[in-house]
Amino acid sequence: GGGGWRTGRRHVDFGGLHTNGKAIFVHTLLFFAAFTILTLALHIHIYAG
Repeated sequence: GGGGWRTGRRHVDFGGLHTNGKAIFVHTLLFFAAFTILTLALHIHIYAG
């Protein structure tokens, strides 16, 4: 039974790692989008001014 328990635990850890990677990807994407929008807004202000 020990082998089965270990395999089950490994599967759970892999699932958690996958979820964390997904969350990191989403946060990175949102941060990059916000940074791009702010940069564009700043350039528009400079050109307008």
